Amino acid sequence: MLDNLDIKKIDDLPSARKCILLLYNLVEEMKQDNRELSEQNQKLRDEISWLKGEQGKPDVKPDKKPPSSDILMR
Repeated sequence: MLDNLDIKKIDDLPSARKCILLLYNLVEEMKQDNRELSEQNQKLRDEISWLKGEQGKPDVKPDKKPPSSDILMR
């Protein structure tokens, strides 16, 4: 992706915008890859813990109902 990027050719606004867009797209792609790798890493850590006989990371779910506002009015 960066093969097309030649910093020496940036001498006007359209060229600068093109380079910024290329870099922005690269950052977004790397961000997505990082997120996916982090999730995969956590799954592998959980599996290793399970194979060792340890408990994995608990799956804590939020409460289904928010507290009633009637209780707060009293």
